[in-house]
Amino acid sequence: MVLNSSGVSERFTWIDRTQSWLRYYSVIQDQCDNYAMCGANSLCDISKSPVCVCLDSFVPKSSRYWGLQDWSDGCVRKTPLSCDNDGGVGFLKITGIKLPDTSRSRVNKSIGLEECNKVCLKNCSCMAYANSDIRGAGSGCLLWFSDLLDIRTFPVGGQDLYVRLSASDLAHIETKNKWSRRKLIVVMTGSIVSFVALLAIGCIFFVQRKNLINQENDYSGKRKGSTRKATEEESAWKLWIEGRPLDLVDECLEDSCDLSEILRCIHVGLLCVQQKPEDRPNMSTAVLMLGSEGKLPEAMQPGFFSERNFPESESSTSKHESCSTNEITFTLVEPR
Repeated sequence: MVLNSSGVSERFTWIDRTQSWLRYYSVIQDQCDNYAMCGANSLCDISKSPVCVCLDSFVPKSSRYWGLQDWSDGCVRKTPLSCDNDGGVGFLKITGIKLPDTSRSRVNKSIGLEECNKVCLKNCSCMAYANSDIRGAGSGCLLWFSDLLDIRTFPVGGQDLYVRLSASDLAHIETKNKWSRRKLIVVMTGSIVSFVALLAIGCIFFVQRKNLINQENDYSGKRKGSTRKATEEESAWKLWIEGRPLDLVDECLEDSCDLSEILRCIHVGLLCVQQKPEDRPNMSTAVLMLGSEGKLPEAMQPGFFSERNFPESESSTSKHESCSTNEITFTLVEPR
């Protein structure tokens, strides 16, 4: 196991036949693990495509090669710094990164970050500074005096680096950030308003749908309730003999129909389903019964109670010689 000049761990295995070492594997998690992958004054960000970007206020030294993804030339400043105007410079804070290669940096463990800023500001050739304590707390000052190499971003953690820039570049960055924040606020506000509007519309539709379902359930419940009374809880026959035949009628029909006609229809229907076939009127008689207003014979037990036997004396035939012995009169017209 060795660590090569690029800082990558490699494992080799010995091959007797060739009498040489063969690389077995190398521990590279991503492109940004390669040393100085993006050249000087740039960032390697594995979440971007391409992975290399110049630091703020820096541009590619060779736009042609940079566009071909040859980043070895790195980046240079947009605005050159002047040592004659110390008041025209400042520092840009870059967060969540791996600090540049420290082989050409200086460290002073006796001063804190605020004093480190002043030291770098006074030295015209100071490129950047950072806290030497990897925890980001306590004392310690790191100073860079040449191009910044091998910087990469981390999705979590990382350290802060303060890069020296001209005052004009810093002002431009601040203006750009303000516009970005405003655009973000507008987008977020629009998204929130859209979400609330959609939520309100959804609630309205939900309430309307719920009310409609409740109305349908109430109507169906009434119809099913009347049906259950006839088929499950109480039969039509039981309602008839208890004197409650109108319980068979749907409430929505009560105001639109003649109840006496409904009662007559129920009566004739029960006559047609009596236990004994001889008690039942034939079709023509049933039609005459429905169309007249005469007295109808008493209905006997329906035929669907087949498990119970009733004495002959209960037959409507024993009480009435014929189903036609009611008060209906028949007029027959015969030719001469």
